[in-house]
Formats: sequence, C-alpha cells, structure tokens
Amino acid sequence: MGLTTDQRNADPDVVELGSETICVSFQTRDGMAEVNVPKGTSILDAALQAKVDIETTCGKRGTCRSCRIKVLSGQVPPETQQDRQQLGTEELQERFRLSCQTKAIADCTIVPSPPKSEAGLKVLNAEPARDKLRGPISSGVEKHLV
Repeated sequence: MGLTTDQRNADPDVVELGSETICVSFQTRDGMAEVNVPKGTSILDAALQAKVDIETTCGKRGTCRSCRIKVLSGQVPPETQQDRQQLGTEELQERFRLSCQTKAIADCTIVPSPPKSEAGLKVLNAEPARDKLRGPISSGVEKHLV
C-alpha cells in the first residue's frame, strides 16, 4: 500500500521539509495516486501535489462540503469544528472529513468523495405548470378607455 520509511528515504524524489514525510495514497476512478508530503500537510494540498482533483468552493476555510473525503486507512487527527459543522456525527463516524481541514500525520489512504447528493432538491415532476391550469387566469386588472 504505502511506502515504508526506508523506501521513502531511499527515494531521491522525496524532499524532507520537516522531520518526517508522510505517504498519502488516493484511490481514484483511474487507480491509485501516491504523494510524499511533510507531516502536517493538509490532505487537500497533498491531493493537489498528486494531481488528484478535489473541488474546493470556500477557499480552504472549511465552510462548505465540496472537499469531502473518506479516510480508508491510516491515522488522522481528531475532527475539527468545521468537520463537525459540515459533516455531522454520522459521516464523521464513517471517517469522512474535509480535506482542507484534515492534516496528514501518518501514512493514509484517501478516497475523494463528491459533495453529498442533492437528490432531495431534485424536481420530482417536471410537467410545465400551465398544463395543470384549469380555467382562465384572472389578474384583477381591467382595461378602460377614457
């Protein structure tokens, strides 16, 4: 799955910017993408480095759900206040997080998740409203010539 510390240290492409680098793996539709980042890097920044597309509409402030991810394996820090506000208890228990608020603290595997479906907001009946009208419409406005 992820690289061991010895394998990362032997890799000349790994740049040590802190005391430790972390391997973040992303499971995408196209397969796996891995990137080594300094410990404490946000999952969103790791995704950008790995060229994994994660939408972010609030500018990394944690005020939307567009950068939602699921942690498949590995350790991540406790959820933030923004995670609790945007995702709720159920999704947090299922290991969903906001990638802009979650830091890489150990090797982990992540699945980028599209924003939650808005199926509840879909138009259920797309018939034009005029087809449902029965009888003339009276606006109450009358025309009088003077």
